[in-house]
Amino acid sequence: MSTWAVFLSKWNRKKTESEQRSCLTDWQTASIVVSKRVNYTGWKRMNRKVAREIALKLIYELEFHSEAEDEALEWRVSREAFSLISDEDDAFESYPNDIQLDYILRVVRGVRSHLTELDGHIDRYLISWKRERVSCIAVSVLRLCVFELIYLRDEIPPGSSINEAVELTKKYDSDETASFVNGVLGAFFRAEEI
Repeated sequence: MSTWAVFLSKWNRKKTESEQRSCLTDWQTASIVVSKRVNYTGWKRMNRKVAREIALKLIYELEFHSEAEDEALEWRVSREAFSLISDEDDAFESYPNDIQLDYILRVVRGVRSHLTELDGHIDRYLISWKRERVSCIAVSVLRLCVFELIYLRDEIPPGSSINEAVELTKKYDSDETASFVNGVLGAFFRAEEI
């Protein structure tokens, strides 16, 4: 029986004031257990989709501020930075748990360290296009997704990765660009047989 179920069954059975006080202690214990289990600030819990969006924003930002990259990244994933940005950006509303923070840092650092390789893959599938003609946000999405397809394929299904990349492109660019990104990623995935 879950901690909440125990609390509710005791609450419904107890009648005296001392019994209700005892039950309240059970409720406080249940609250602590649940809050430790989900590790959130507020009611909204971060998921992989939001973590991916944050990773995308950091990849995009580091494109313009590549000096002192590690320091900038450490600051941007600090609780203080999340707190400052949360009023302006819903993605930063809750601080990531350890798993999501690890994902964000692995992706951002991985994209930065494999940039030449990722850009080579992307350039190969930009048929009749040069990367310089593609919007910066679309290039950032492509880098993120190609990195996931190559290096995180055991953790993230390729279809999910490509779908989320297309959705992020729709959110931050146009539907037309999203179709373009989908085509590039689909061609990459089919040709590379990942």
